[in-house]
Amino acid sequence: MVLIKYFRTIFMLFLFSLGIFATGESVARQKPYDSIVVFGTSLSDTGNAFVILSDPSRFGFDENCGLGTAINVPPYDKLDDLFIPDGSYAKGGHHVSNGATWIEEMARSKGLAGSVRPALRNDGLKARNYAVGGARAGYLACRFNLSDQLDAYLMDFSTASADTLFVVEFGANDVQDALMSPFPSVVIGGAISQIYNTIEELSSRGASQFLLMNVPDIGQTPAVKVLDYRFPGLAGAATDLTNAFNFALQNLQENLNLLPNIDVRIFDAYALLNKIITNPDDYGIEVTDVPCIKPNDPPYKCKKPDSYLFWDGIHPTKAVHKIMAHEAADVLSTP
Repeated sequence: MVLIKYFRTIFMLFLFSLGIFATGESVARQKPYDSIVVFGTSLSDTGNAFVILSDPSRFGFDENCGLGTAINVPPYDKLDDLFIPDGSYAKGGHHVSNGATWIEEMARSKGLAGSVRPALRNDGLKARNYAVGGARAGYLACRFNLSDQLDAYLMDFSTASADTLFVVEFGANDVQDALMSPFPSVVIGGAISQIYNTIEELSSRGASQFLLMNVPDIGQTPAVKVLDYRFPGLAGAATDLTNAFNFALQNLQENLNLLPNIDVRIFDAYALLNKIITNPDDYGIEVTDVPCIKPNDPPYKCKKPDSYLFWDGIHPTKAVHKIMAHEAADVLSTP
């Protein structure tokens, strides 16, 4: 709790320094979106990581980056000992899960499935999903981070429609970086600053509709729980940093909504994960503490994957992505 109070003080000062405290009215959504643009990480990646890893030099990455495998297939021997992948999976179609992501499921329900195809695949300007697995809102070398994704979008589209939904799903990888950093508040502050800069840039070009996703509790993932056995207290620290990031993101959202001609909403993935873990039966989930994937267990096949919360050490199954899609749609439909 002391750590959280410290971060709250730091981030309140940080938000004042951005100058985003203002007065005004937010915009109520009254008509359908004309398209969806996505910036994010592996949770929203519909195939961009596969595109980059298949031809890294095209995106300015060389062998010194030590990028991962383009595709993971049984026996999944490219995963590390925490069952964390460095590339997408063949199963499910180049996603970092065993099937469609939440953003695909939600886009289909709105008749905008084409918008969320991988934009880096260059299969037409209708595709507007720039999310890439491993990306940060802040900066990490050899990653296609938020600033890179924004630049790629602006190369394709110089202006933004007020009827387009802009999804900004970042933070999980930044929280993991903060966990390893001697200056976690700097890491998280940098991530929040970049999210603010992105929304400011897009709104200056005409965007008004934004959906942010906060960070699910990193301390609840199978990978971090394994690490907690080796380094007691690590899971608790991960939860504290997750809460610190989410607190800052909520403050950012609330104060951006005080500005005119903008509607910024948050999909509370943190609360959803905790509800699934607490009451898995309500969501048709049976296993919440271990991954579905079986790298060390021939025939390397997970039975009943839809009954699992986690596909691997940190990523949810397609069944959970579908739950996420419904929750996100509810956020957007609320007046």
